[in-house]
Amino acid sequence: MGMRMLLDTNVFIWMMTQPDKLSHTARTLMEDPDNERLVSAISAYEISQKTHYKKMEIPGFPVDWESWLERFNVTILPLTDDHGITAGTLEWDNRDPFDRMLVAQAYLEQIPFVTADKRILSLPLLQRINAAG
Repeated sequence: MGMRMLLDTNVFIWMMTQPDKLSHTARTLMEDPDNERLVSAISAYEISQKTHYKKMEIPGFPVDWESWLERFNVTILPLTDDHGITAGTLEWDNRDPFDRMLVAQAYLEQIPFVTADKRILSLPLLQRINAAG
């Protein structure tokens, strides 16, 4: 087994819809069949909320959600109480609950976080892979 990595919500969306937006490094790591791609359960909620309130449009969501996970060989990383507590107590000025939960998960699971978010890429407390192409 290769590397485990947590994909930011937008990175997962790009992987499905706009893979050219991904950096060469991120795409290579994500396409490696030996690596384990994880998407947080919070990403399902984030996508659902943003599509419901028309902040984002993803054709096929939510009907195709399970088939996307299977097609891209992605595993859901469940949320735990430790993730929630850590997300709530992070010493970080970003108040976005989705970002905080994703960072907490990557940090506690000790796995790289694949993101294009500059605020997250500047955090020294976790392993990061820059997904911006």
